[in-house]
Amino acid sequence: EDWRIAKSELRKQVDQLIKQFNKDEKAILKFLTLNPFTDKEGNKIDKIDLLQFKKYASKKVSIDETFTKDKIDKMPYSNLEKNWLTNLLKQHLEEYGNEPKLAFKGEGLEMLYKKAPFPINKVTRKEGGNKIERNNKLLDGDAGVNQYFIIEIRKKIDTKTGKEVLDRKYKTPDFLDCIERLAKSLPIHDEDPNCDYIILSPGDLVYVPEEGENYGQVDWTNRKKIADRIYIMKSSSSTTCYFLPMTTAAIIEKGEFESLSKSEKTKELDNPKVIKENFIKLKVDRLGNIKPFNPIS
Repeated sequence: EDWRIAKSELRKQVDQLIKQFNKDEKAILKFLTLNPFTDKEGNKIDKIDLLQFKKYASKKVSIDETFTKDKIDKMPYSNLEKNWLTNLLKQHLEEYGNEPKLAFKGEGLEMLYKKAPFPINKVTRKEGGNKIERNNKLLDGDAGVNQYFIIEIRKKIDTKTGKEVLDRKYKTPDFLDCIERLAKSLPIHDEDPNCDYIILSPGDLVYVPEEGENYGQVDWTNRKKIADRIYIMKSSSSTTCYFLPMTTAAIIEKGEFESLSKSEKTKELDNPKVIKENFIKLKVDRLGNIKPFNPIS
């Protein structure tokens, strides 16, 4: 973090000493021992006040009926006495009984604009949460945005049957961590040489095999048959991944499936499958030809 001496006059004196002794810390301390700083009354200065500057992400937002006192407090420098904007917003809200729906809507909002000494278009609000810095700017993704869903596949021996099985683990990596890794030319996750990985992103297509159907039995040229079992990945959260049938109409998408108009399972009413547990990732060329993306999936 960036620290600075609070009082400008004292800060200038320190800067002069640093230049005078060419940043030699021992020489500066020796000089101050013999020639300590003093205040206006001539008293020796033993302690100094420091200011700490912290970077924060901000967002330009319109004033509306959601502007509660807490939201005003999240504006930069909201507690400074000379901040006319936040002082005006707090005072205006109090005049309307701390009811933002009255203060910042309709006539109340018009009255606020009349009181303001300068035009108010949008105001700046501090943003919380984790951020990454790029080109001296703090960035984050939109709330709820997750770009990747990772499936780790490891071969192991089933202790009960003695047969080799595929063990799957699932996770949704943090979006900002992914961006930071990609910016460093790193993969979005650490790779174990003993594992295989499938990575899904929103918009990816997957094929869910029928009961007893394996990879080698699928006729990829029969578009009509396989289309009914193709799903599109919509989003993910933690270890959960949501899909929709590729043929779902937009109006149905809004109402007939599970969480957030999406589902973890296939569309069959009887014994639906959890899609992430058994699917084949697909790739489709410009002509609409469908091929498996990765045989293991």
